Amino acid sequence: QRVPERSAWGAEARGGVERELMRGRYEHVQISTLDRMPTRPVVQYLGRVSVHIIRESFEEKRGTLARFTHELLAQINSIARAHVSARGGNALLSYNLLEYQVDQETTRQSYSIMSLSGDAVLLEDADD
Repeated sequence: QRVPERSAWGAEARGGVERELMRGRYEHVQISTLDRMPTRPVVQYLGRVSVHIIRESFEEKRGTLARFTHELLAQINSIARAHVSARGGNALLSYNLLEYQVDQETTRQSYSIMSLSGDAVLLEDADD
């Protein structure tokens, strides 16, 4: 009998999509806070990407909050990369991330809200 995969906050993995996102299937999408890439001109603007995530964490032991935050950041970046890739792009420019975290020490409970936005673009292919 196979044991179901679990994410950092204890929920069962939601099928192949989450596993592919966390595995880095969309790694070819570059993320930058700049509004352009100095060596690669923008060929086509594909629209604004906006991703919002709210997560709840119950700390079982010390140090798991940092892990929870790191995994949440990796997940939201992977989701943004998937959005860019689905539009046919290869870069997310003007990347902006807002985070708000509420910790309750008495219950070892934490809520994290992250909002990510940026511009999906298609960059000119790099000369190898």
